[in-house]
Amino acid sequence: MVAIKPYYPHFLRLLPKKGDVVEIGSGEGDFLCYASAHTDWNIRGYDVHEHAGLDKDRINRVGLKLAQHGLKKDSYSWVPAGKGIPLPDNCMDRAISLQTLEHVKDVDFLFSEIKRVLRPGGSALHYFPTREIFIDPHSGVPFIHLFPKRRRFLLKWFSRSGFGKYRQYKKKRHDTLEHFVDEFDSYHQKLCYFRTMNEYFTLSQKHELEPSFFPLPPFPRSRLMATLLSRITSICLQQIKY
Repeated sequence: MVAIKPYYPHFLRLLPKKGDVVEIGSGEGDFLCYASAHTDWNIRGYDVHEHAGLDKDRINRVGLKLAQHGLKKDSYSWVPAGKGIPLPDNCMDRAISLQTLEHVKDVDFLFSEIKRVLRPGGSALHYFPTREIFIDPHSGVPFIHLFPKRRRFLLKWFSRSGFGKYRQYKKKRHDTLEHFVDEFDSYHQKLCYFRTMNEYFTLSQKHELEPSFFPLPPFPRSRLMATLLSRITSICLQQIKY
C-alpha cells in the first residue's frame, strides 16, 4: 500500500510532467509509485543500504510495492553510504528529494553528484526541514536538533509534558519513555545532519547550481516566505544547473 503524504500533490505542481527524473532517498518507494501514476516521467530512485536500518525486509517490501505499481525492478537502486548517484553523466532532466537532505552527511558531495547527472539546464528540487526549524519533525520534540548535549533531557521533558510523538509510539508500539529517548537520541546522532539555509545556498553555488528557496503552494513563491515558514515546516530548495 502506498502511503501518500499530503505534500505530494503540491510538490508535483512545481514540476513539468515529462522528462527523466531521479529521486534521491526514495525510502519506501511511495513517491516513486505516486509520481508514476500522476506524471509521464521516466522516473527512478535510489537509497542507501544503511537507511534500511534494522528493517531487514525493507528491500524486498519496496521491490514488491514497485512491481505492483508497474515499475521495473531496476527503477530502484540500493547503494552503500558515501557512494554517488548510480547514474551516468548528463542523463537526467531533474533530480528530486523529499525529506532527505537533513539525512545526508556529505551534502557537498551530493550536490557535486547532482550537477554531474543533470543535463545542461536541468534542475533539482528538494523539500526538507532546515536547521531553522523549531520542532524536530521526526520526534515532534522542540530543539533537540539544535542542542545535542541536552537532547536526552529535552526528549524526556517534552515527552512527559505531552509534546511530541511519544504517546503515539507508546500506544502503537508499547514503547517506554526510555526506549523512545534512546531511539531518537541515536537516530539524531547517526542519521541527522541539519544545516542552515545559508549553508545549502553556499554549497549549491559552489557546484554551479543556481539556488532559490520557496515554500510549497499555496504560499507565495518567495525567499522571505520560505525564511519565515522554515521555523515551523519544511521548505523547497530549487537548483538549476548553469
